[in-house]
Amino acid sequence: MLSVVAVFAASFAVGNCLSAAHLTLPQDPVVGSEVKMACTFELASDEQVYSIKWFKDEQLFVTATPADQPPLKVLDLPGINVDRKLTAYNKLVLKRVELETSGNYRCLVSLDGPSFATARSTKYLKVVRKE
Repeated sequence: MLSVVAVFAASFAVGNCLSAAHLTLPQDPVVGSEVKMACTFELASDEQVYSIKWFKDEQLFVTATPADQPPLKVLDLPGINVDRKLTAYNKLVLKRVELETSGNYRCLVSLDGPSFATARSTKYLKVVRKE
């Protein structure tokens, strides 16, 4: 099995091609700080990731497709400032987070054929004011 990193929490997987995923988020980041999200999952050695899509409150805001040029597509969402230099399909970095950045984050991993398996996971991020 090949280990790959990306962003997740409670997860779903199809078959033995893609394992359950685990989301790592910081606990209660402060307004103005940087947030790094990461997701780990295992992939069968004969499988390839087709795309990873990132959602906030069910709204798509990042699509990473390794075979595309450019591989990263970012859509504007209020309160979301994606650091395009540090973000890759397997990690997400948000800069200058705001209270509005708080919400449910989900990552959806889709494999290429022949399995076309998917795995997804969601976790809540709560941004707080500095005391």
